[in-house]
Amino acid sequence: CRQANFIQKKISSLQVESWKKISIPFASLIFVLLGVPLGIISRRGGAGVSISISMGVFLVYWICLISGETLADRLLLSPFWAMWIPNLLFLILGLWLLLVQVRGSRSLALARSGFQLDFRKLRRRLRRSGKDTVSKQDNQ
Repeated sequence: CRQANFIQKKISSLQVESWKKISIPFASLIFVLLGVPLGIISRRGGAGVSISISMGVFLVYWICLISGETLADRLLLSPFWAMWIPNLLFLILGLWLLLVQVRGSRSLALARSGFQLDFRKLRRRLRRSGKDTVSKQDNQ
């Protein structure tokens, strides 16, 4: 039983390596798809912001890939899915970001503006909501 488990883990490890050799080249295409909308978003921040975003995206991808490899080596996940789930996740993210950019949606407006908040508007909203709760308590 112990030897059979060792053999199964060795087979799984070899399958992981073969799927990794196929899935990593596709990752470069997915990074291109992901990079276009992220490049448009971070255009205002300069080179430092762009480099930080790209390093962060790659780090998350690498962590997902290594985690999948570990799960497959421990026989907790199929080698195929272990190597392709990071690609699928980043493909979905890239397509969503591209769709948002094509539509010109305002859902990424916060990212485009450099995460700047207008504290005067925020303070006014908080005051209004505070007055509304005080007046509701007085009515009761």
